Amino acid sequence: DLAERGVYASSRVARHLGGGDSVVDVGSGNGFPGLVLAALVPRARFTLVEKSPARAAFLKTAAARMAMGNVEVLAGRAEDLAGRRTFDAAVSMAVLRPAAWLELGSRLVGPGGRVFLLHAGRGELPAGTGGLVLVADDGFSLPWSRHRRAVAVYRLLHREEGRL
Repeated sequence: DLAERGVYASSRVARHLGGGDSVVDVGSGNGFPGLVLAALVPRARFTLVEKSPARAAFLKTAAARMAMGNVEVLAGRAEDLAGRRTFDAAVSMAVLRPAAWLELGSRLVGPGGRVFLLHAGRGELPAGTGGLVLVADDGFSLPWSRHRRAVAVYRLLHREEGRL
């Protein structure tokens, strides 16, 4: 189910990315969605952030073996990047609860940037936070399991006062 969910969710996120985008994937662990996105959108630049040194080493090896020159892997915490680097888009797969992810994601993108929330496709979505506004909710069914999933797209309209 992880591979099915990871590949299909990544393909839905890819629809919202452009060739010149810089994208951060937080908690990249097994390569979903960052490595899949890097393959699907080869002209975009991807920074995969993983706090586990062993997993970061795996990601570096995988990206090198697949000759992905558009991938940078950082071993560390995404919270440490907030305020130091800004991206066009931020994505994460089930690393934080939705509201916590949106708060962190809003600190990783610049004005106009997008934060992607991968979710089960049911229930109410969190309201935007930190200047984020929900602009799309792209629902789909997985082809084999038929489970419902969705990708919510939030856009940062402005940075709230007192935020990084």
